[in-house]
Amino acid sequence: MRHEVFDGREGFLTVGEAPGITPARNEHITDPENGELDMLFLFEHLDADCEDNTKWKPTKLELPKLKEILNGQQNAVSKAGWASLFFCNHDQPRVVSRWGNDTDRESRELSAKAFGMLLHMHRGTPYIYEGEELGMTNAHFTTLEQYRDLESINAYRQRVEEAKCQSAESMMAALALIGRDNARTPMQWDASRYAGFTAPDAATEPWIGVNPNHVEINAAEEFDDPGSVYSFYKKLIAMRHNNATIATGEWNLVAADSEQVYSFTRTSGDDTILVIVNLTDRTAQVPAEVAQLLEDGVGESQVLLSTYDAVHSVKSVARGELARWEGVVIQL
Repeated sequence: MRHEVFDGREGFLTVGEAPGITPARNEHITDPENGELDMLFLFEHLDADCEDNTKWKPTKLELPKLKEILNGQQNAVSKAGWASLFFCNHDQPRVVSRWGNDTDRESRELSAKAFGMLLHMHRGTPYIYEGEELGMTNAHFTTLEQYRDLESINAYRQRVEEAKCQSAESMMAALALIGRDNARTPMQWDASRYAGFTAPDAATEPWIGVNPNHVEINAAEEFDDPGSVYSFYKKLIAMRHNNATIATGEWNLVAADSEQVYSFTRTSGDDTILVIVNLTDRTAQVPAEVAQLLEDGVGESQVLLSTYDAVHSVKSVARGELARWEGVVIQL
């Protein structure tokens, strides 16, 4: 394909959607020397919360398992090749509902920022799925009739009505948590009747129901709010454009066994940046391996970004603990 279509042309990027491809194979395919693809989407990390790798049996995310998978993806392309970074797409639920907390505004915004920071500080190219930068949530549908996705509808009929291997209640709960339609509700541009996806007085409704929370979660509401999820994503993007270490520096996992805190370093020459993210809804102790890196203390000027603010994170680090969903990027 590259030989027939792209050779001799400029300004193109090829990305493969590759479930089942191993990180080692990704290294070969995305190594520029091999002239195949520029990037691949790998999917193993999105099975980290599925019992026996069965999609319709979601379980609580085990953070060490997620780290192990992403560590493998990062290490495979440390010398050659490149990584695609994503938690959300048209086939995946909203990460803030899947692994974060969308039950109230504060929790939703904090956990959306935490997972945004985690993803964007990895080495690779981050992908932002529509509305992820607003903290858009799952659809919270309650009846099968609200779904449009044939995979979801057929899975319900097969598992509940035919094979009878799953109860109706557990299947509806699985659809609400992990079904593909959670990512397919209309983009929430504003607080109008159809969220700005179509005109509020349009005769034709959108093809699938608008999330009722579009009244408070929408682009118009967040554009000029410096504390919004949208503004936080702008900062993440600016950091990747303006900081070479974040853009291309080495990536190394720290405290792999911590069940609450995901931490790693980004290094380039003598420059080292530390990323620490508490991915739980409760206070977390700073892991010992991380504390060793911070034994000289942290000043406000060293805090490049925080899901709270620099003052809060400096105090948190000094106490040796992180507040719920607290993430901080520190210049060592």
